[in-house]
Amino acid sequence: MPSPDDSHEIKEMYEKWQKADEMAKCYILAIMSNVLQQQHQSFVAARDILLNLKEMFGEQSRVARQVAMKQIMNARMPEGTPVGDHLLKMISVLNELEILGADIDGETQVDIILQSLPESFNQFKLNYSMNGMAYSLSELMNALKAAKEIFKGQGSVHIVKKGFFF
Repeated sequence: MPSPDDSHEIKEMYEKWQKADEMAKCYILAIMSNVLQQQHQSFVAARDILLNLKEMFGEQSRVARQVAMKQIMNARMPEGTPVGDHLLKMISVLNELEILGADIDGETQVDIILQSLPESFNQFKLNYSMNGMAYSLSELMNALKAAKEIFKGQGSVHIVKKGFFF
């Protein structure tokens, strides 16, 4: 709260913050169940409500994150199934982990997905590593789909790099 000696600018900024905070508080309360609304109506700031909710439900997100992490670490694409479907499932779980607070960089995400692929992708994985490739998840999906189609029936999938096959 600004003091009477503060400039007009500071007082205006504080008023804007108060209005924004009140709006955030209204939005937060609007999406809550009636029981939670009653428990949180007396809170002064939106931040206080969020901190209390985190205290109340924080352990649940930890458990959800652990379940999602176990799911992604144990995921294996069955041989012969569409690679696109598998990647979409993996990306979905990675997004869920991110929402739950896990911080997994893009390179590690690609590594996790590559490890979940069956043996028919071993040559693709070897070439990916040996050539120092770096794909985003969407680029990885496109490369795997293209390679799978091109080498269908040859028993393994090779990597595509700038129009060349290895």
